[in-house]
Amino acid sequence: MDLPIDHFRLLGVSPSAQADAILRRLQSRCDSPPDQGFTHDVLVQRESLLRRSADLLTDAAARAEYESTLLALSESHPNETVGLDLSASNEVAGLILLWEAGAAQEAFQLARQGLQPPQAPALGSGREADLTLLAALACLDASVEEQGQRRYESAAQLLADGIELQQRMGKMPEQQQHLEQELETLLPYRILDLLSRDLSERDSHQQGLLLLNQLVSSRGGLDVPGDS
Repeated sequence: MDLPIDHFRLLGVSPSAQADAILRRLQSRCDSPPDQGFTHDVLVQRESLLRRSADLLTDAAARAEYESTLLALSESHPNETVGLDLSASNEVAGLILLWEAGAAQEAFQLARQGLQPPQAPALGSGREADLTLLAALACLDASVEEQGQRRYESAAQLLADGIELQQRMGKMPEQQQHLEQELETLLPYRILDLLSRDLSERDSHQQGLLLLNQLVSSRGGLDVPGDS
């Protein structure tokens, strides 16, 4: 896998960070792994990847060569990044680090892809469990990011994709329920998003009206006694 992140961002340090700051950041990251229920094996792999990045960035010669590569790429391909080449055994750990780095939508899409044939892991394996959990967590965070930009319909579509994936995997009902609750809470904002678009977007308006009708029907009308 070519992970779309550089060593600085993966470790969570500034490109100007010195060796002592890098080592402190490494220790902090190793001491605080995500506690949502990932397997021990993948957390060990996560730490190994963090240490690999720290080793490169604290080696003066290796870092200078790496920074030259980053600079050359930024000049020839301004919108691209130097991806990290990961072995199959480290892919899930890399995706967890991608999610931790704030690239929730990318992590969700790659985790989702990893759960589909021909890449699908063995049933009941730790890899399957880790990818399924990561997909749920990254999907939720990606949806929150979209909501922060007031892209409510996009956020809803992400949640719908995440729910569909969790239903297919059938492994984590609590995570699926969390996504479903978030999608339900999002409904009024989603309707406003669709109905406030330009009148030329007829499909969006029709979808918004359909959802509004469903919301009103589920609430038993526009005015519900005692409803806040």
